[in-house]
Amino acid sequence: MNEEALALLQRVLAIKEKLYGTKNVEVARCLEDLAQLEAHRENFQAAATLQGRCIEILEKTFGSEHREVALALRSLASTYYRQGDYDRATIPLERSLAVVEKSLGKSHPLVGDFVGDLALLRAAKGDHDDVLRVALRALAIHEKSFGRGEPRVINDLYFLARASGAKGDSDQSLNYWSDLLGAIRQFHASRSLALEDA
Repeated sequence: MNEEALALLQRVLAIKEKLYGTKNVEVARCLEDLAQLEAHRENFQAAATLQGRCIEILEKTFGSEHREVALALRSLASTYYRQGDYDRATIPLERSLAVVEKSLGKSHPLVGDFVGDLALLRAAKGDHDDVLRVALRALAIHEKSFGRGEPRVINDLYFLARASGAKGDSDQSLNYWSDLLGAIRQFHASRSLALEDA
């Protein structure tokens, strides 16, 4: 199945390059799709190369401070993360965060998502102090944007509970686990109400 999809996407890419030229946004989007498939196949080097081409096209088209560029950088960071190369993932992720902060403001929900990605990366590197700092920021953005019973908030609380425990602060960790349980209950309660209203 993956081989068929890969062949099909490569054919689509060739057609788009012929139609639009090699530096068109449609080509960049196709490169990103192809990169995602390669990453799914765990061919991370090919995925990173394709994402690099995609980013180059987007930067030439929109400039380096555009949201499309930030999303492509985030995708590249995700490829490096999945490969286990956390140091290489840091650069594009921090750059993408700077772009969305500048374009959307520091408290936009998408910024919170990027900050949450940074917490995940810091957790993978075992940097518990930074996980706490970053996850607290993500939590503040997500709670303000969505309220307590939302999956992003639950995820942020999870990182805070784990990082606090890893640092040896069992009281704080217990508080975060308790908050996490409350957020999960609130999430399920809101879904139950939604089903009853349907």
